[in-house]
Amino acid sequence: MKLLSIFQLLGELEAGVAKLYGEFSDRLKDDPEASRLFATLSAEEVEHEKTVDYELRMIKSKPGFFNEVEADTGAIEALIRLTKEELKGRQTLEEMVRLAARIESDVAEQYHVGLMEEANPWFGSLVKKMSKESHMHLQRVLKFAEARGIDGPAK
Repeated sequence: MKLLSIFQLLGELEAGVAKLYGEFSDRLKDDPEASRLFATLSAEEVEHEKTVDYELRMIKSKPGFFNEVEADTGAIEALIRLTKEELKGRQTLEEMVRLAARIESDVAEQYHVGLMEEANPWFGSLVKKMSKESHMHLQRVLKFAEARGIDGPAK
């Protein structure tokens, strides 16, 4: 799959995760701490989407600057489907937290950094910050889960 197509999928993933977390935040208004957690995660996912959008603009404007990469997008597509399906659900707080931990630990959430480094090592080093933020998301979710007595990520 072409680099451009891969990053379009990654943008869709980040937008879907942001929307899901925003929905969770709205559903949890009676629990300010939980609502705030998901509102923060949603806002940060919007920033990730902006980063992917920037990467897409770079790929489009300077196609010779980036090497083509080979990638299996199955994990990305599966996570996109999952976020769409979960938007229809009525999850408990525990299910929401487990799902967030699962999403944040999924390889697809980290995928673009490795692809961008392969396509252009210099530019790839600039996007590592987002990967570190995703790791922080997972740590934040796990810390919240522990404080609330919620078991780890959903399987």
